[in-house]
Amino acid sequence: WFAFRFRPAPGYHFPCEALIDAIMAGSLLTGICALVYAAFAWVREKDGNAVFFAFMFGIFGLSLMVGYPIHLAIGGDDWLHCIVDSYPRQLEAFSGYVYVPATWMFSAMSFGATLLNRKVVGEAEFGAIFGGGVVGTLLLTVLSQEVHIPFVSTQRLIIPCPPPPA
Repeated sequence: WFAFRFRPAPGYHFPCEALIDAIMAGSLLTGICALVYAAFAWVREKDGNAVFFAFMFGIFGLSLMVGYPIHLAIGGDDWLHCIVDSYPRQLEAFSGYVYVPATWMFSAMSFGATLLNRKVVGEAEFGAIFGGGVVGTLLLTVLSQEVHIPFVSTQRLIIPCPPPPA
């Protein structure tokens, strides 16, 4: 939903978009809380520390994406238009440098979890590949955004708009 909502060329708006934004932001927060619970309740005991830390790195990566949907759910299109006025290519940054890489890494980790369950890879390999993959994806997207669109977007995770008075 958010990759669609933050697409660079917004056009068509769904009826009840604000309600959908709020539901999706709440679902994202609930999902992250459920993953944290699962990590502590099952993953650490069942799969060991390497998998647990890879899982927690993944959760950390996903939690970085929560700020924008919460702002959107609270501020709606007014917030989004204010951001685009301040940072003209921020929608490209949202979709291309945040949601697409994070979705790809999450999908890869889900596939890796099936390999782990089938004993194709071990705990240490899973932890190294996907723990490192999350950190690598985070670093590469940050550095790529700085190289390709440095002054017309921001990497701040919390973006109040309009900014509070100084």
